[in-house]
Amino acid sequence: MRIKNNRIISAVGKDFLAKLFSSWFFSGAILFFFGSGDTISAQLFQSVNIFVAIILFLVFFAAQTGIRYFLDSDRTAPICVLASASLLAIEASMKVTSSFALLGFAALIFLAARYAYLKKLEIDVAPKTSLATAIGVAVISAVFVSAIVVLRLLIYTSPNFDFGIFCNIYYNLKESFQPLSTCERDKLLSHFAVHFSPILYILLPIYYVFPSNITLQIAQVVLLMSGIIPLWLLMRKYNLNSTVKLFLAIAYCAYPAISYGCIYDFHENCFILPLLLWMFLFYELNKKIPMFIFAFLVLTVKEEAFAYVFIFAFYILAARKDYKKAIALMALSLVYFGFAVFYISHFGEGIMSNRFANLKLPNEGLLGVIKTVFKTPMLLFNELFRSTNNESIKIIYFLQLFLPLAMLPFATKKFSRLILVCPLLINFLSDYYYQCDLGKQYSFGMTAFLFYVSVINLSEIERNKGVYMTFSAAVMSAVMMLSLMYPRVVNYSLSYSVNKQAYERITQVLDEIPDDASVTASTFFVPRLSHRSVIYEQYYHKAVDTDYLVLDLRGTTSVKIAEIEQPYIDAGYKMIVNDEGLIRVYVRD
Repeated sequence: MRIKNNRIISAVGKDFLAKLFSSWFFSGAILFFFGSGDTISAQLFQSVNIFVAIILFLVFFAAQTGIRYFLDSDRTAPICVLASASLLAIEASMKVTSSFALLGFAALIFLAARYAYLKKLEIDVAPKTSLATAIGVAVISAVFVSAIVVLRLLIYTSPNFDFGIFCNIYYNLKESFQPLSTCERDKLLSHFAVHFSPILYILLPIYYVFPSNITLQIAQVVLLMSGIIPLWLLMRKYNLNSTVKLFLAIAYCAYPAISYGCIYDFHENCFILPLLLWMFLFYELNKKIPMFIFAFLVLTVKEEAFAYVFIFAFYILAARKDYKKAIALMALSLVYFGFAVFYISHFGEGIMSNRFANLKLPNEGLLGVIKTVFKTPMLLFNELFRSTNNESIKIIYFLQLFLPLAMLPFATKKFSRLILVCPLLINFLSDYYYQCDLGKQYSFGMTAFLFYVSVINLSEIERNKGVYMTFSAAVMSAVMMLSLMYPRVVNYSLSYSVNKQAYERITQVLDEIPDDASVTASTFFVPRLSHRSVIYEQYYHKAVDTDYLVLDLRGTTSVKIAEIEQPYIDAGYKMIVNDEGLIRVYVRD
Protein backbone atom coordinates (compact mmCIF):
# COMPACT_ATOMS: atom_id res chain seq x y z
CA MET A 1 0.00 0.00 0.00
CA ARG A 2 2.85 2.31 0.89
CA ILE A 3 4.54 1.64 -2.44
CA LYS A 4 1.28 2.44 -4.24
CA ASN A 5 0.94 5.73 -2.35
CA ASN A 6 4.50 6.61 -3.20
CA ARG A 7 3.75 5.98 -6.89
CA ILE A 8 0.71 8.28 -6.70
CA ILE A 9 2.74 11.02 -5.01
CA SER A 10 5.46 10.56 -7.59
CA ALA A 11 2.94 10.73 -10.44
CA VAL A 12 1.51 13.99 -9.03
CA GLY A 13 4.87 15.60 -8.31
CA LYS A 14 6.72 14.48 -11.41
CA ASP A 15 6.86 17.31 -13.97
CA PHE A 16 4.46 19.24 -11.75
CA LEU A 17 5.10 22.64 -13.36
CA ALA A 18 4.81 21.23 -16.86
CA LYS A 19 1.47 19.61 -16.05
CA LEU A 20 0.34 22.81 -14.37
CA PHE A 21 1.02 24.94 -17.43
CA SER A 22 -0.26 22.43 -19.99
CA SER A 23 -3.50 21.98 -18.00
CA TRP A 24 -3.89 25.75 -17.93
CA PHE A 25 -3.28 25.94 -21.69
CA PHE A 26 -5.61 23.03 -22.47
CA SER A 27 -8.45 24.48 -20.40
CA GLY A 28 -7.91 27.89 -22.01
CA ALA A 29 -8.04 26.31 -25.46
CA ILE A 30 -11.34 24.58 -24.66
CA LEU A 31 -12.83 27.76 -23.22
CA PHE A 32 -11.85 29.62 -26.38
CA PHE A 33 -14.83 28.11 -28.16
CA PHE A 34 -17.20 29.62 -25.60
CA GLY A 35 -15.57 33.03 -25.51
CA SER A 36 -17.35 36.13 -26.76
CA GLY A 37 -15.71 39.12 -28.43
CA ASP A 38 -13.59 39.76 -31.49
CA THR A 39 -10.32 40.43 -29.68
CA ILE A 40 -8.33 38.89 -26.87
CA SER A 41 -9.30 40.93 -23.81
CA ALA A 42 -10.74 40.61 -20.30
CA GLN A 43 -14.21 40.42 -21.85
CA LEU A 44 -13.38 37.38 -23.98
CA PHE A 45 -14.43 34.81 -21.36
CA GLN A 46 -16.78 36.90 -19.25
CA SER A 47 -19.67 34.54 -20.05
CA VAL A 48 -17.73 31.52 -18.72
CA ASN A 49 -18.21 30.61 -15.05
CA ILE A 50 -14.92 30.51 -13.10
CA PHE A 51 -15.90 27.19 -11.51
CA VAL A 52 -16.24 25.64 -14.98
CA ALA A 53 -12.72 26.84 -15.78
CA ILE A 54 -11.36 25.40 -12.52
CA ILE A 55 -13.06 22.05 -13.14
CA LEU A 56 -11.63 21.89 -16.67
CA PHE A 57 -8.17 22.68 -15.33
CA LEU A 58 -8.42 19.96 -12.66
CA VAL A 59 -9.72 17.41 -15.16
CA PHE A 60 -6.74 17.97 -17.47
CA PHE A 61 -4.29 17.87 -14.56
CA ALA A 62 -5.84 14.65 -13.22
CA ALA A 63 -5.80 13.10 -16.70
CA GLN A 64 -2.09 13.81 -17.13
CA THR A 65 -1.37 12.48 -13.65
CA GLY A 66 -3.38 9.32 -14.37
CA ILE A 67 -1.53 8.70 -17.63
CA ARG A 68 1.78 9.27 -15.86
CA TYR A 69 0.76 6.82 -13.10
CA PHE A 70 -0.54 3.97 -15.26
CA LEU A 71 1.93 4.19 -18.14
CA ASP A 72 4.91 5.29 -16.05
CA SER A 73 6.13 7.31 -19.06
CA ASP A 74 8.28 10.44 -19.13
CA ARG A 75 6.82 11.33 -22.54
CA THR A 76 3.45 12.54 -21.16
CA ALA A 77 4.52 15.97 -19.91
CA PRO A 78 6.51 17.16 -22.95
CA ILE A 79 3.83 15.88 -25.36
CA CYS A 80 1.10 17.72 -23.43
CA VAL A 81 3.19 20.90 -23.20
CA LEU A 82 3.82 20.86 -26.97
CA ALA A 83 0.22 20.05 -27.85
CA SER A 84 -1.40 22.52 -25.44
CA ALA A 85 0.93 25.42 -26.26
CA SER A 86 0.48 24.87 -30.01
CA LEU A 87 -3.30 24.55 -29.76
CA LEU A 88 -3.56 27.67 -27.60
CA ALA A 89 -1.38 29.75 -29.93
CA ILE A 90 -3.14 28.60 -33.11
CA GLU A 91 -6.58 29.33 -31.62
CA ALA A 92 -5.53 32.69 -30.23
CA SER A 93 -4.07 33.74 -33.59
CA MET A 94 -7.60 34.04 -34.94
CA LYS A 95 -8.25 36.96 -32.60
CA VAL A 96 -4.80 38.56 -32.36
CA THR A 97 -4.97 42.14 -33.58
CA SER A 98 -1.41 43.26 -32.89
CA SER A 99 1.62 42.13 -34.87
CA PHE A 100 3.85 42.59 -31.83
CA ALA A 101 1.46 40.52 -29.67
CA LEU A 102 2.47 37.50 -31.73
CA LEU A 103 5.89 37.73 -30.08
CA GLY A 104 4.33 36.34 -26.92
CA PHE A 105 2.93 33.33 -28.73
CA ALA A 106 6.22 32.83 -30.56
CA ALA A 107 8.01 32.76 -27.19
CA LEU A 108 5.44 30.26 -25.88
CA ILE A 109 5.95 27.92 -28.85
CA PHE A 110 9.74 28.14 -28.72
CA LEU A 111 9.82 27.51 -24.95
CA ALA A 112 7.49 24.52 -25.30
CA ALA A 113 9.70 23.09 -28.06
CA ARG A 114 12.80 23.76 -26.00
CA TYR A 115 11.29 21.94 -23.02
CA ALA A 116 10.42 18.91 -25.16
CA TYR A 117 13.94 18.94 -26.61
CA LEU A 118 15.56 19.02 -23.16
CA LYS A 119 13.28 16.19 -22.06
CA LYS A 120 14.68 14.21 -25.01
CA LEU A 121 11.24 13.59 -26.45
CA GLU A 122 11.73 12.10 -29.89
CA ILE A 123 9.19 12.63 -32.66
CA ASP A 124 9.51 10.17 -35.51
CA VAL A 125 7.36 10.26 -38.62
CA ALA A 126 7.70 7.45 -41.14
CA PRO A 127 8.95 8.55 -44.59
CA LYS A 128 5.76 7.52 -46.41
CA THR A 129 3.57 9.20 -43.78
CA SER A 130 5.71 12.32 -43.97
CA LEU A 131 5.38 12.56 -47.76
CA ALA A 132 1.64 11.82 -47.77
CA THR A 133 1.00 14.37 -45.03
CA ALA A 134 3.06 17.03 -46.80
CA ILE A 135 1.09 16.48 -50.01
CA GLY A 136 -2.18 16.68 -48.07
CA VAL A 137 -1.15 19.91 -46.31
CA ALA A 138 -0.09 21.47 -49.63
CA VAL A 139 -3.43 20.60 -51.26
CA ILE A 140 -5.45 21.87 -48.28
CA SER A 141 -3.42 25.08 -48.17
CA ALA A 142 -3.89 25.64 -51.90
CA VAL A 143 -7.65 25.12 -51.63
CA PHE A 144 -7.88 27.38 -48.56
CA VAL A 145 -5.97 30.27 -50.13
CA SER A 146 -7.69 29.81 -53.49
CA ALA A 147 -11.09 30.06 -51.82
CA ILE A 148 -10.10 33.38 -50.23
CA VAL A 149 -8.73 34.98 -53.41
CA VAL A 150 -11.76 33.82 -55.41
CA LEU A 151 -14.03 35.30 -52.75
CA ARG A 152 -12.23 38.60 -53.33
CA LEU A 153 -13.45 38.51 -56.91
CA LEU A 154 -17.01 37.62 -55.96
CA ILE A 155 -17.31 40.57 -53.57
CA TYR A 156 -15.47 42.97 -55.89
CA THR A 157 -12.50 43.89 -53.70
CA SER A 158 -9.78 43.16 -56.28
CA PRO A 159 -8.62 46.52 -57.70
CA ASN A 160 -7.23 47.50 -61.06
CA PHE A 161 -3.70 47.83 -59.66
CA ASP A 162 -2.46 45.23 -60.20
CA PHE A 163 -5.08 42.58 -60.84
CA GLY A 164 -7.20 44.42 -63.42
CA ILE A 165 -4.01 45.13 -65.35
CA PHE A 166 -3.05 41.45 -65.59
CA CYS A 167 -6.61 40.48 -66.48
CA ASN A 168 -6.49 42.93 -69.39
CA ILE A 169 -2.99 41.77 -70.39
CA TYR A 170 -4.03 38.11 -70.54
CA TYR A 171 -7.14 38.98 -72.52
CA ASN A 172 -4.93 40.70 -75.11
CA LEU A 173 -2.40 37.87 -75.02
CA LYS A 174 -5.20 35.47 -75.87
CA GLU A 175 -6.57 37.70 -78.63
CA SER A 176 -3.39 39.02 -80.25
CA PHE A 177 -0.46 37.28 -78.51
CA GLN A 178 0.69 40.71 -77.35
CA PRO A 179 0.91 41.78 -73.65
CA LEU A 180 -1.13 44.95 -74.21
CA SER A 181 -3.13 46.88 -71.66
CA THR A 182 -4.95 50.20 -71.51
CA CYS A 183 -5.47 50.34 -67.74
CA GLU A 184 -1.82 50.14 -66.65
CA ARG A 185 -0.66 53.56 -67.83
CA ASP A 186 -4.00 54.98 -69.02
CA LYS A 187 -3.17 54.30 -72.66
CA LEU A 188 -2.66 51.35 -74.97
CA LEU A 189 0.75 50.07 -73.99
CA SER A 190 2.73 46.85 -73.90
CA HIS A 191 3.35 45.61 -70.38
CA PHE A 192 6.96 45.08 -71.47
CA ALA A 193 7.27 48.87 -71.63
CA VAL A 194 6.84 48.86 -67.83
CA HIS A 195 8.27 45.49 -66.79
CA PHE A 196 10.07 43.14 -69.15
CA SER A 197 8.23 39.90 -68.31
CA PRO A 198 8.23 37.26 -71.09
CA ILE A 199 7.45 34.65 -68.40
CA LEU A 200 3.78 35.65 -68.71
CA TYR A 201 3.54 33.58 -71.89
CA ILE A 202 4.07 30.35 -69.93
CA LEU A 203 0.64 30.63 -68.36
CA LEU A 204 -1.07 31.55 -71.64
CA PRO A 205 -1.98 27.97 -72.76
CA ILE A 206 -3.89 27.39 -69.51
CA TYR A 207 -5.56 30.78 -69.74
CA TYR A 208 -6.44 30.13 -73.37
CA VAL A 209 -8.39 27.02 -72.34
CA PHE A 210 -9.86 28.64 -69.21
CA PRO A 211 -10.09 32.39 -70.02
CA SER A 212 -11.22 33.64 -66.63
CA ASN A 213 -9.99 35.94 -63.88
CA ILE A 214 -10.41 33.01 -61.50
CA THR A 215 -7.85 31.10 -63.57
CA LEU A 216 -5.21 33.73 -62.79
CA GLN A 217 -6.01 33.74 -59.08
CA ILE A 218 -5.84 29.98 -58.71
CA ALA A 219 -2.79 29.73 -60.99
CA GLN A 220 -0.82 32.01 -58.66
CA VAL A 221 -1.68 29.87 -55.63
CA VAL A 222 -0.80 26.64 -57.44
CA LEU A 223 2.48 28.09 -58.73
CA LEU A 224 3.55 29.19 -55.26
CA MET A 225 2.50 25.94 -53.59
CA SER A 226 4.31 23.96 -56.31
CA GLY A 227 7.55 25.23 -54.78
CA ILE A 228 7.16 22.49 -52.20
CA ILE A 229 8.30 19.98 -54.85
CA PRO A 230 11.83 21.37 -55.39
CA LEU A 231 11.98 22.19 -51.66
CA TRP A 232 11.25 18.55 -50.78
CA LEU A 233 13.86 17.36 -53.27
CA LEU A 234 16.39 19.78 -51.77
CA MET A 235 15.68 18.37 -48.32
CA ARG A 236 16.16 14.85 -49.69
CA LYS A 237 19.44 15.92 -51.32
CA TYR A 238 20.67 17.10 -47.91
CA ASN A 239 19.49 13.88 -46.24
CA LEU A 240 17.15 15.57 -43.79
CA ASN A 241 15.10 13.08 -41.81
CA SER A 242 11.42 12.59 -42.64
CA THR A 243 10.15 14.42 -39.54
CA VAL A 244 12.17 17.54 -40.29
CA LYS A 245 11.06 17.40 -43.91
CA LEU A 246 7.40 17.24 -42.89
CA PHE A 247 7.59 20.15 -40.44
CA LEU A 248 9.52 22.36 -42.87
CA ALA A 249 7.05 21.49 -45.63
CA ILE A 250 4.17 22.53 -43.35
CA ALA A 251 6.05 25.76 -42.54
CA TYR A 252 6.36 26.38 -46.29
CA CYS A 253 2.66 25.82 -47.00
CA ALA A 254 1.59 28.07 -44.12
CA TYR A 255 4.43 30.59 -44.49
CA PRO A 256 2.71 34.00 -44.33
CA ALA A 257 4.81 35.54 -47.13
CA ILE A 258 3.38 32.83 -49.43
CA SER A 259 -0.20 32.41 -48.21
CA TYR A 260 -0.84 36.05 -47.31
CA GLY A 261 1.22 37.19 -50.28
CA CYS A 262 -1.57 35.89 -52.54
CA ILE A 263 -4.11 38.17 -50.91
CA TYR A 264 -3.43 41.06 -53.26
CA ASP A 265 -4.24 38.97 -56.30
CA PHE A 266 -2.25 37.60 -59.23
CA HIS A 267 1.13 39.12 -60.03
CA GLU A 268 4.01 38.03 -62.25
CA ASN A 269 6.28 37.80 -59.18
CA CYS A 270 4.59 34.51 -58.26
CA PHE A 271 6.80 32.76 -60.84
CA ILE A 272 10.00 33.76 -59.03
CA LEU A 273 9.63 31.55 -55.96
CA PRO A 274 9.27 28.10 -57.59
CA LEU A 275 11.75 28.96 -60.37
CA LEU A 276 14.44 29.95 -57.86
CA LEU A 277 13.92 26.76 -55.86
CA TRP A 278 14.31 24.69 -59.03
CA MET A 279 17.48 26.60 -59.88
CA PHE A 280 18.88 25.90 -56.39
CA LEU A 281 17.96 22.21 -56.67
CA PHE A 282 19.65 21.69 -60.04
CA TYR A 283 22.75 23.44 -58.77
CA GLU A 284 22.88 21.11 -55.78
CA LEU A 285 22.39 18.12 -58.09
CA ASN A 286 25.22 19.45 -60.31
CA LYS A 287 22.95 19.54 -63.35
CA LYS A 288 24.32 22.54 -65.23
CA ILE A 289 21.94 22.82 -68.18
CA PRO A 290 18.69 22.69 -66.14
CA MET A 291 20.23 25.12 -63.63
CA PHE A 292 20.99 27.67 -66.37
CA ILE A 293 17.56 27.15 -67.94
CA PHE A 294 15.82 27.98 -64.67
CA ALA A 295 18.21 30.86 -64.00
CA PHE A 296 17.18 32.28 -67.38
CA LEU A 297 13.49 31.73 -66.57
CA VAL A 298 13.95 33.66 -63.32
CA LEU A 299 15.39 36.55 -65.32
CA THR A 300 12.36 36.56 -67.63
CA VAL A 301 10.00 37.24 -64.72
CA LYS A 302 11.07 40.86 -64.36
CA GLU A 303 14.09 43.04 -65.01
CA GLU A 304 14.97 43.35 -61.31
CA ALA A 305 14.91 39.53 -60.92
CA PHE A 306 18.54 39.62 -62.10
CA ALA A 307 19.46 40.56 -58.50
CA TYR A 308 18.32 37.14 -57.23
CA VAL A 309 20.42 35.25 -59.78
CA PHE A 310 23.39 37.55 -59.13
CA ILE A 311 23.19 37.08 -55.33
CA PHE A 312 23.03 33.30 -55.76
CA ALA A 313 26.04 33.45 -58.11
CA PHE A 314 27.93 35.52 -55.55
CA TYR A 315 27.10 32.92 -52.90
CA ILE A 316 28.45 29.97 -54.89
CA LEU A 317 31.50 32.07 -55.74
CA ALA A 318 32.30 33.10 -52.15
CA ALA A 319 30.99 30.11 -50.19
CA ARG A 320 31.30 27.18 -52.60
CA LYS A 321 34.31 28.38 -54.64
CA ASP A 322 32.45 27.29 -57.75
CA TYR A 323 34.04 29.93 -59.93
CA LYS A 324 32.97 28.79 -63.40
CA LYS A 325 29.25 28.53 -62.64
CA ALA A 326 29.33 31.69 -60.54
CA ILE A 327 30.97 33.81 -63.22
CA ALA A 328 28.67 32.39 -65.90
CA LEU A 329 25.56 33.14 -63.82
CA MET A 330 26.80 36.64 -63.01
CA ALA A 331 27.47 37.33 -66.67
CA LEU A 332 24.07 35.95 -67.69
CA SER A 333 22.22 38.04 -65.10
CA LEU A 334 24.08 41.27 -65.91
CA VAL A 335 23.77 40.89 -69.68
CA TYR A 336 20.06 40.14 -69.44
CA PHE A 337 19.53 43.04 -67.04
CA GLY A 338 21.39 45.36 -69.40
CA PHE A 339 19.21 44.23 -72.28
CA ALA A 340 15.99 44.65 -70.26
CA VAL A 341 17.01 48.13 -69.08
CA PHE A 342 17.92 49.14 -72.65
CA TYR A 343 14.58 47.89 -73.96
CA ILE A 344 12.46 49.59 -71.27
CA SER A 345 14.47 52.82 -71.45
CA HIS A 346 14.33 53.12 -75.25
CA PHE A 347 11.00 51.50 -76.08
CA GLY A 348 9.11 51.84 -72.83
CA GLU A 349 8.42 54.00 -69.80
CA GLY A 350 11.84 53.70 -68.19
CA ILE A 351 13.08 51.70 -65.18
CA MET A 352 11.10 52.24 -61.97
CA SER A 353 14.07 53.41 -59.90
CA ASN A 354 11.88 55.76 -57.84
CA ARG A 355 11.35 52.96 -55.32
CA PHE A 356 14.94 53.62 -54.22
CA ALA A 357 14.61 57.39 -54.30
CA ASN A 358 16.00 57.50 -50.75
CA LEU A 359 19.32 56.17 -52.05
CA LYS A 360 19.95 58.47 -55.00
CA LEU A 361 19.72 62.03 -56.26
CA PRO A 362 16.42 63.10 -57.89
CA ASN A 363 17.61 62.91 -61.51
CA GLU A 364 19.61 59.69 -61.19
CA GLY A 365 18.62 56.13 -62.10
CA LEU A 366 19.68 52.78 -60.64
CA LEU A 367 23.33 53.60 -61.30
CA GLY A 368 22.89 56.51 -58.91
CA VAL A 369 21.82 54.07 -56.20
CA ILE A 370 25.02 52.07 -56.62
CA LYS A 371 27.19 55.20 -56.57
CA THR A 372 25.47 56.59 -53.46
CA VAL A 373 25.74 53.33 -51.51
CA PHE A 374 29.41 52.98 -52.45
CA LYS A 375 30.26 56.54 -51.41
CA THR A 376 28.00 56.70 -48.33
CA PRO A 377 27.90 53.34 -46.48
CA MET A 378 26.37 55.00 -43.40
CA LEU A 379 23.29 55.82 -45.51
CA LEU A 380 22.79 52.12 -46.22
CA PHE A 381 22.69 51.25 -42.51
CA ASN A 382 20.57 54.32 -41.78
CA GLU A 383 17.92 53.20 -44.26
CA LEU A 384 17.74 49.54 -43.24
CA PHE A 385 15.02 49.90 -40.61
CA ARG A 386 13.84 53.43 -41.33
CA SER A 387 10.54 54.17 -43.03
CA THR A 388 8.83 57.47 -43.71
CA ASN A 389 5.37 55.88 -43.38
CA ASN A 390 5.73 53.84 -40.22
CA GLU A 391 8.89 53.54 -38.14
CA SER A 392 7.99 50.04 -36.91
CA ILE A 393 6.95 48.52 -40.24
CA LYS A 394 10.37 47.08 -41.13
CA ILE A 395 10.82 45.57 -37.66
CA ILE A 396 7.41 43.94 -37.92
CA TYR A 397 8.26 42.73 -41.42
CA PHE A 398 11.54 41.24 -40.18
CA LEU A 399 9.72 39.33 -37.44
CA GLN A 400 7.04 38.16 -39.89
CA LEU A 401 9.73 36.71 -42.13
CA PHE A 402 11.98 35.02 -39.59
CA LEU A 403 9.81 33.96 -36.64
CA PRO A 404 7.83 31.56 -38.88
CA LEU A 405 11.19 29.99 -39.77
CA ALA A 406 12.37 29.80 -36.14
CA MET A 407 15.34 31.97 -37.17
CA LEU A 408 16.75 29.01 -39.11
CA PRO A 409 18.34 31.19 -41.84
CA PHE A 410 20.73 32.53 -39.17
CA ALA A 411 21.46 29.14 -37.56
CA THR A 412 24.96 28.77 -38.98
CA LYS A 413 28.53 29.52 -38.00
CA LYS A 414 29.53 30.04 -41.63
CA PHE A 415 29.44 33.76 -42.27
CA SER A 416 29.50 33.33 -46.05
CA ARG A 417 26.16 31.51 -45.93
CA LEU A 418 24.48 34.72 -44.79
CA ILE A 419 24.86 35.89 -48.39
CA LEU A 420 21.69 33.88 -49.00
CA VAL A 421 19.83 36.24 -46.65
CA CYS A 422 20.98 39.30 -48.65
CA PRO A 423 17.85 39.47 -50.86
CA LEU A 424 16.30 40.94 -47.72
CA LEU A 425 18.23 44.13 -48.50
CA ILE A 426 16.26 44.64 -51.72
CA ASN A 427 13.14 45.21 -49.65
CA PHE A 428 14.67 46.82 -46.59
CA LEU A 429 16.67 49.48 -48.40
CA SER A 430 13.69 50.69 -50.37
CA ASP A 431 11.56 53.50 -49.00
CA TYR A 432 8.60 52.18 -50.99
CA TYR A 433 6.05 51.26 -48.32
CA TYR A 434 4.72 48.12 -50.01
CA GLN A 435 8.17 46.49 -50.31
CA CYS A 436 7.83 45.55 -46.63
CA ASP A 437 4.18 44.56 -46.77
CA LEU A 438 3.66 40.83 -46.42
CA GLY A 439 0.34 41.12 -48.21
CA LYS A 440 2.04 42.15 -51.45
CA GLN A 441 4.11 40.18 -53.95
CA TYR A 442 7.52 41.59 -53.09
CA SER A 443 8.52 38.80 -50.67
CA PHE A 444 8.26 35.83 -53.04
CA GLY A 445 11.85 35.90 -54.31
CA MET A 446 13.32 36.37 -50.85
CA THR A 447 11.23 33.47 -49.50
CA ALA A 448 12.97 31.02 -51.85
CA PHE A 449 16.37 32.04 -50.45
CA LEU A 450 15.21 31.79 -46.83
CA PHE A 451 13.95 28.23 -47.24
CA TYR A 452 17.02 27.23 -49.22
CA VAL A 453 19.43 28.43 -46.55
CA SER A 454 17.22 26.85 -43.86
CA VAL A 455 17.59 23.47 -45.57
CA ILE A 456 21.37 23.84 -45.73
CA ASN A 457 21.59 24.90 -42.07
CA LEU A 458 19.35 22.04 -40.94
CA SER A 459 21.73 19.54 -42.51
CA GLU A 460 24.35 20.63 -39.94
CA ILE A 461 22.05 20.74 -36.91
CA GLU A 462 21.71 17.78 -34.56
CA ARG A 463 18.68 15.69 -35.53
CA ASN A 464 16.40 16.19 -32.51
CA LYS A 465 17.22 19.88 -32.30
CA GLY A 466 16.33 20.21 -35.97
CA VAL A 467 13.01 18.48 -35.35
CA TYR A 468 12.03 21.00 -32.69
CA MET A 469 13.26 23.99 -34.63
CA THR A 470 11.18 22.96 -37.65
CA PHE A 471 8.25 22.06 -35.37
CA SER A 472 8.41 25.60 -34.00
CA ALA A 473 8.60 26.93 -37.55
CA ALA A 474 5.55 24.93 -38.63
CA VAL A 475 3.40 26.02 -35.68
CA MET A 476 4.55 29.65 -35.83
CA SER A 477 3.88 29.79 -39.57
CA ALA A 478 0.36 28.49 -38.95
CA VAL A 479 -0.16 30.99 -36.11
CA MET A 480 1.02 33.97 -38.13
CA MET A 481 -0.80 32.87 -41.27
CA LEU A 482 -4.09 32.50 -39.39
CA SER A 483 -3.66 35.84 -37.63
CA LEU A 484 -3.38 37.48 -41.05
CA MET A 485 -5.83 35.36 -43.07
CA TYR A 486 -8.60 34.51 -40.62
CA PRO A 487 -10.01 38.07 -40.45
CA ARG A 488 -10.11 38.07 -44.26
CA VAL A 489 -11.95 34.75 -44.33
CA VAL A 490 -14.54 36.00 -41.84
CA ASN A 491 -15.01 39.38 -43.51
CA TYR A 492 -15.15 38.07 -47.07
CA SER A 493 -17.49 35.17 -46.35
CA LEU A 494 -19.76 37.32 -44.17
CA SER A 495 -19.86 40.06 -46.78
CA TYR A 496 -20.69 37.57 -49.52
CA SER A 497 -23.45 35.81 -47.58
CA VAL A 498 -25.08 39.04 -46.38
CA ASN A 499 -24.78 40.96 -49.66
CA LYS A 500 -24.98 38.12 -52.16
CA GLN A 501 -27.88 39.62 -54.09
CA ALA A 502 -26.06 42.96 -54.37
CA TYR A 503 -22.95 41.29 -55.80
CA GLU A 504 -25.05 39.27 -58.23
CA ARG A 505 -26.72 42.50 -59.33
CA ILE A 506 -23.31 44.12 -59.95
CA THR A 507 -22.26 41.08 -61.98
CA GLN A 508 -25.47 41.22 -64.01
CA VAL A 509 -25.00 44.90 -64.81
CA LEU A 510 -21.32 44.54 -65.75
CA ASP A 511 -21.97 41.51 -67.95
CA GLU A 512 -24.63 43.40 -69.90
CA ILE A 513 -22.06 45.92 -71.17
CA PRO A 514 -21.08 44.88 -74.73
CA ASP A 515 -17.66 43.24 -75.06
CA ASP A 516 -16.66 45.51 -77.92
CA ALA A 517 -17.49 48.73 -76.02
CA SER A 518 -14.84 50.98 -74.49
CA VAL A 519 -15.30 51.51 -70.74
CA THR A 520 -14.10 53.80 -67.97
CA ALA A 521 -14.77 52.16 -64.59
CA SER A 522 -14.11 52.40 -60.87
CA THR A 523 -11.08 50.40 -59.79
CA PHE A 524 -12.91 47.39 -58.28
CA PHE A 525 -15.01 46.93 -61.42
CA VAL A 526 -12.05 46.97 -63.83
CA PRO A 527 -11.10 43.26 -63.46
CA ARG A 528 -14.62 42.11 -64.38
CA LEU A 529 -14.68 44.50 -67.35
CA SER A 530 -11.10 43.85 -68.46
CA HIS A 531 -11.92 41.35 -71.22
CA ARG A 532 -12.10 44.03 -73.87
CA SER A 533 -9.71 46.11 -75.97
CA VAL A 534 -10.26 49.42 -74.16
CA ILE A 535 -10.75 49.62 -70.40
CA TYR A 536 -9.61 52.51 -68.18
CA GLU A 537 -9.57 53.06 -64.45
CA GLN A 538 -11.73 56.12 -63.71
CA TYR A 539 -9.34 57.55 -61.08
CA TYR A 540 -6.58 58.02 -63.68
CA HIS A 541 -8.60 58.53 -66.85
CA LYS A 542 -9.81 62.12 -67.01
CA ALA A 543 -10.76 62.23 -70.68
CA VAL A 544 -14.47 61.79 -71.48
CA ASP A 545 -14.05 59.53 -74.50
CA THR A 546 -15.31 55.99 -73.80
CA ASP A 547 -18.65 54.38 -74.63
CA TYR A 548 -19.50 53.67 -71.00
CA LEU A 549 -18.82 55.06 -67.53
CA VAL A 550 -19.31 52.57 -64.69
CA LEU A 551 -19.19 53.90 -61.13
CA ASP A 552 -18.85 51.97 -57.89
CA LEU A 553 -21.17 53.68 -55.38
CA ARG A 554 -20.14 51.50 -52.41
CA GLY A 555 -18.53 53.56 -49.67
CA THR A 556 -18.36 56.69 -51.85
CA THR A 557 -20.03 59.99 -50.99
CA SER A 558 -22.65 61.46 -53.31
CA VAL A 559 -20.58 64.65 -53.55
CA LYS A 560 -17.56 62.73 -54.86
CA ILE A 561 -19.68 60.80 -57.34
CA ALA A 562 -21.25 64.03 -58.57
CA GLU A 563 -17.79 65.46 -59.27
CA ILE A 564 -16.86 62.38 -61.30
CA GLU A 565 -20.04 62.11 -63.37
CA GLN A 566 -20.64 65.80 -64.11
CA PRO A 567 -18.23 65.97 -67.10
CA TYR A 568 -19.99 62.95 -68.60
CA ILE A 569 -23.42 64.49 -68.06
CA ASP A 570 -22.18 67.69 -69.68
CA ALA A 571 -20.94 65.62 -72.64
CA GLY A 572 -24.42 64.17 -73.12
CA TYR A 573 -23.97 60.73 -71.52
CA LYS A 574 -27.22 59.04 -70.49
CA MET A 575 -27.71 57.21 -67.18
CA ILE A 576 -29.02 53.68 -67.84
CA VAL A 577 -28.46 52.03 -64.43
CA ASN A 578 -28.73 53.62 -61.00
CA ASP A 579 -28.74 51.26 -58.05
CA GLU A 580 -28.17 53.60 -55.10
CA GLY A 581 -25.25 52.61 -52.90
CA LEU A 582 -24.21 49.99 -55.42
CA ILE A 583 -23.57 50.81 -59.09
CA ARG A 584 -24.31 53.53 -61.65
CA VAL A 585 -23.79 53.26 -65.42
CA TYR A 586 -23.72 55.95 -68.10
CA VAL A 587 -23.67 55.36 -71.85
CA ARG A 588 -22.60 57.78 -74.57
CA ASP A 589 -25.75 59.02 -76.28
